[in-house]
Amino acid sequence: MPTPLSGNKAPTRADRTVDTEGANVKFSTDLGVDGYRDMPGLVAEARTFKDPSPKDIRLSSEQLQGVNDLETLGTTIAKAFEDNKAYLGAEEITGNNENLGVSSLRKQAFFNGIAKDLESSNLPATDKQGALKMLKRLEEESYMNREITFDTGKLDTYHPYTKPFDKGVRKIEALAPPGVEREAITAELNYITDRKTRASGWGNVSEGNAEETLGLRPVDRDNGGQALSLAKDSVDSFKPKYVVINVNTDGLPEGMEEHAGKSVVRDGENLVFDKTSTAVPAELAEHLTEKAASKNTGLRLMESAETKRGSFPYDWNQNGGVDVDGMNIGWWGHCHIEAPLAALKLAAGSDVTVFDARSKGESTFGATDVNDLLFALMDADRYADINTGRAASAETTTFVGNRNDTIGGQHPGDKMILTVGGREIPFSFKLTGLYDVDDAEKSVNPDDSFSPTVVTEGLKFEKNPAFSGLREQDWSVISGERKFEGSVEYMDVNSRGGVERKKADIVIDPKNPADEPILLSSELGRGSYPPSVTKYYLNQKTGNLESRQFEAAKKEDGSYEMKPVGEENKVFGAVGGMNLSRELTKESVIELHNHFLDAARRGVSFVTEKDSGHMVWNYGTDSFKINKVEEDGDFVKYEVADKTQGGTKTWSYILKYDDEGNAVDAHAFSAPPDFVFRPEKTVTAPLVRAENGSVLYNSAAYERGFLVGEDGKISDESLSFFRYASDVLYASLVDPAKDNQFVIMDDQGEMYFYDTKEAYEADVAKLKGDTAEVTD
Repeated sequence: MPTPLSGNKAPTRADRTVDTEGANVKFSTDLGVDGYRDMPGLVAEARTFKDPSPKDIRLSSEQLQGVNDLETLGTTIAKAFEDNKAYLGAEEITGNNENLGVSSLRKQAFFNGIAKDLESSNLPATDKQGALKMLKRLEEESYMNREITFDTGKLDTYHPYTKPFDKGVRKIEALAPPGVEREAITAELNYITDRKTRASGWGNVSEGNAEETLGLRPVDRDNGGQALSLAKDSVDSFKPKYVVINVNTDGLPEGMEEHAGKSVVRDGENLVFDKTSTAVPAELAEHLTEKAASKNTGLRLMESAETKRGSFPYDWNQNGGVDVDGMNIGWWGHCHIEAPLAALKLAAGSDVTVFDARSKGESTFGATDVNDLLFALMDADRYADINTGRAASAETTTFVGNRNDTIGGQHPGDKMILTVGGREIPFSFKLTGLYDVDDAEKSVNPDDSFSPTVVTEGLKFEKNPAFSGLREQDWSVISGERKFEGSVEYMDVNSRGGVERKKADIVIDPKNPADEPILLSSELGRGSYPPSVTKYYLNQKTGNLESRQFEAAKKEDGSYEMKPVGEENKVFGAVGGMNLSRELTKESVIELHNHFLDAARRGVSFVTEKDSGHMVWNYGTDSFKINKVEEDGDFVKYEVADKTQGGTKTWSYILKYDDEGNAVDAHAFSAPPDFVFRPEKTVTAPLVRAENGSVLYNSAAYERGFLVGEDGKISDESLSFFRYASDVLYASLVDPAKDNQFVIMDDQGEMYFYDTKEAYEADVAKLKGDTAEVTD
């Protein structure tokens, strides 16, 4: 019989909601089908505001009759606005977001009302379009030259890989009963360790030296989580062969029986017992069994006694092979999760202490633990159609700009594009010097050349004659038929047979062709060890793109040297033209301008990607200021200061307006953010019904192993991660002013809140069996 509890029973999952200053939050999804009406999860939607006390503010008949030209209209509107300043500014509302949202509703109604009443004025018909343009401009300028401040959340970390979001997940793992429920949460923890964790160092991760640079141990999950060792015949650094090693279970030397079946790790020529630094006794060397590891490999945290193995290869990024280059993950993290949460002011509230009646486990979740669960939920946000398996979206985002920095290119995103056989072939390189098309001795500024527009006089600008257009969405293109300098990177095999990246400086001058073919790039062959290398060259003498294969030859001393195959380069094709391309950073200026104005009207913050280069740094936007600096007819110059939680981003630009007051062209003086966005609707749930009516399943959860059980079906048990994470989050947010929420989950999974710690502890004692009290 269930134990009676004195706490306050929580609302049903379907009725659990919380509002923050930036978001309306629910903790379930409803598919509209019995059994699937209250799936545990998290749904956050950006808030919209209503005017609690609207008024109809209009120009009087007398004022309208006095309007007979645009100048009079402007002064009349300015006076009416000033007379109603407190109302139009919603000064009675103190919350920043609501103040902005309500003020916007009032101002739009004010200006729209004037536009409708213009027919009753004495304004000449020829000035009507100018009047509408003025009204549009005045409404926009009401948000300018002043600080627009939002209510935003402050989270304690963006969870770089050195600080993974695992602590809160480990605490719900400890709460869950053994079996399917705990295993589902363990599956998420394994994913966090495998893909989101770095336990040592900072900066580069080398897959060729994985243990030392990650501080984690590669393991075989299909063999009890044993550590992986390199097979003795593993020589290909791209495709290492792994084994698991165990002490035999019988036939051991006398006195060695205690080691029967133990897992062993090979470290170079040494053998140690797994999870220790204890050497395997020499007497056991002939009593070990090696078997090929399974394909189900992963990583685990290392024990304090373990020693990291140097030069241990592991395909950490799971791209099918061990990469030659190190990966700079010092800036990797989860700002793409933290920043939207900050914009929606969605973060941990009160601490939460939970007792689970079924497992008899208890955990206290502080702010960091609650935010860990929030991050883990938000990280599992990929979906697919349950019928077709095709990827689909359950979310809605207002997005401006371009997230694809340096698409397919080497940082910082320069390319030379050769036209060969009627098709374009791009080669990545770094442009270091650029010269005038007509004068090879005259150096020019590449940034000016790649800009789509150029200022001609005052604030006026026009199309840049050096600019050829855009390629692949945000790549500026200019003519490459000129002298330029740069550096290229290529792959080669070193004397040890390993692959390494090298650099070469190049100069391309059509009027002074190079005597030797110019190296442009290389391609590794992966069919042998060491691999072959194919290098590509521009032959200015013949006008051809050429290639040459090189193979590593082993010398008598055991070292390798690269030797070309054949007597000469092979002709790949005749080069019919060349362009240069660079990522456009001064883009989306009009869209960004309008987005900032709309954010002021909406009263909900947004995310700013603050870095204009190849890195991505997302931050919640605390405030911004658009200053109107100067005006010259249809050309207006603005300066923006965007105050994010990671510092201030500033930029300036000119907009050109048409007769209706719409911005139709732009010139940027400095680079704005790459992109900004607002999550209008964010969903993390096992199942969700999309806007088009189709049912979507959480493909991220499915791939990571916490959506279905071993039978391949969704059940209450298999959804334990979603249930525990959303329950703890709801408990933390439902009354964020409390220091600590005390919660009991009964043996039916119902949630009870307690007003006092004493009442909570009394019921915990009953559930633990310290006092036996049951009822029918």
